[in-house]
Amino acid sequence: MTYVLAAGLWQTCAAIILLWLNRPKNKADNLLLLLLCSIGWHLSTKLFIFSRLPDPEVVFRMHTFIQLAYGPLIYLYILKTREVAFLPATRWYLFLPLMIASIFYLSAVNVLIWSPVLGHRLLNIYNRFSFFLILAVHGVFSYLSLVACRINTVSKKEYHLATGLSRALILIGIAEIVLVIAGDYNPAYNTLVRTILYSIIGTMPFLIIRYKYEGIHGDPVPFSNPEPLFINDPDERPEVISQEDEKKMLLSPTRHKEIFQSMEDFFQNSKAYKEEDFSLDKLASSIGISRYYISETLNKYARKPFYQYLNEYRIREAISRMEHCIGKDIHFNILTIAHDSGFKAKSSFNQYFKKITGETPSAFVRNRMKKVR
Repeated sequence: MTYVLAAGLWQTCAAIILLWLNRPKNKADNLLLLLLCSIGWHLSTKLFIFSRLPDPEVVFRMHTFIQLAYGPLIYLYILKTREVAFLPATRWYLFLPLMIASIFYLSAVNVLIWSPVLGHRLLNIYNRFSFFLILAVHGVFSYLSLVACRINTVSKKEYHLATGLSRALILIGIAEIVLVIAGDYNPAYNTLVRTILYSIIGTMPFLIIRYKYEGIHGDPVPFSNPEPLFINDPDERPEVISQEDEKKMLLSPTRHKEIFQSMEDFFQNSKAYKEEDFSLDKLASSIGISRYYISETLNKYARKPFYQYLNEYRIREAISRMEHCIGKDIHFNILTIAHDSGFKAKSSFNQYFKKITGETPSAFVRNRMKKVR
């Protein structure tokens, strides 16, 4: 048991150092640091109890209250990744179960020192109370976190991390139930179940480092096609962000990448750009990110205004439809395809089409038909 706790504690300390040294960090990473510190506190407390205390009631029965911080911190992390302006301190009441349990825990410890007989009675009350409280908190925040991941669009990296932590929280709750049942049925199972429990807790630092320090996704790109969007107008190509511009940013470069990836995922999955009346406000509402942050991301990171970004998607849709019809020798009307791709007016369609491809829609169709023939 002590080896499992020591290994988990070492991994947690390593995760804290790596995450602290990782640059650039967004402000939501501070919540992950608090989560790692809570895990370290939990494991170090258990390591001390298992290696130093002889009382089996304390060793095998006493729940550590600090795990009640896991759920709220994971949930607040998801909210913070969605909205940089969100202040986690405004949701302080989410930690009320932790505060209440800590009072009971410290009271039980003090009474055990002063009067072991009375302390064990209080310890039994604390164990029953904390067991149901831990199950309720883990269950509620696992559900809230998983729902928040689906409703509030975050980057793929944050989504995988948040869902992984939420599922680990569910497994911790299940292990707590099995621990109580196994301990009452046969105390010999206690060590085995606890080993599984602390191993699950030890996976949480691993998940954080996997997705935050190493990362699993590269920088977002506008389209899967590697060809440049602007062929004849180099002044409109995205440029490298200068240090002077970076100082003026409200958001960090990492957050810009995350927001841009959320926009890319939304458009590629929903194809909402085909709506003629689609606007910046609709995009902000759809992905749950402030319109001002989206605008800053496009201007500073992607180096283009919103409608240019939107119409690039529409032109790509129109090109895809044209090539499909040409390849299968299907008769089509260019203006109809323009409207189906989201353009209201023929003039704006022609303007953006030529800017992106370097030729008019009619010329594009003629050249493609010649290649097919």
